[in-house]
Amino acid sequence: ARQVVADLQAHSFPPDLDVGVAAPYDLRDHQKSAVAFALLTPKCLILDEMGLGKTNSGAGLISYLHARGEVGPYPKARAIVITTAPNVVPSWKMGGFDKFFPHLKVGVCRGTKKQRFAVLDSPDWDVLLVGYETLRNDVEWISQLSFNVAILDEVDVLGNPNSLVTQAVRRVVKDCE
Repeated sequence: ARQVVADLQAHSFPPDLDVGVAAPYDLRDHQKSAVAFALLTPKCLILDEMGLGKTNSGAGLISYLHARGEVGPYPKARAIVITTAPNVVPSWKMGGFDKFFPHLKVGVCRGTKKQRFAVLDSPDWDVLLVGYETLRNDVEWISQLSFNVAILDEVDVLGNPNSLVTQAVRRVVKDCE
């Protein structure tokens, strides 16, 4: 563990850690540290000040795993990003994945039930973006999908362990590494 900490402090990262980042962008060293930390420490929290790029760190982690064949479209296990308000979904989609990681196919689960289920039924996406409330409403369906990576944004919504939202999240992410 000490060597891991020393490597992170020295910014010693795998050379392909920012694989898939669209030119002319690069992950900054603190974002690479977050990706490396998440790879080395499953079920971790990445906490930082607002505006420092946690979204890009999360998308970078998914991109790295995608390049290694660990995340991909069906039948491979996929990634899920769960966020709070519907207005945050576009920042993940356009400001994160589309801009920095355009090679990842993102399914956005929102809209009418028919629209949401059309996304969930599609085998084409690598990453599912879904709001907490949508997850709560569609947990029966979403929990049947296979996810090996879960990124939970704005986790303060999970403060009550007995809430339906918290129970839905636990059910969906239980098999994630």
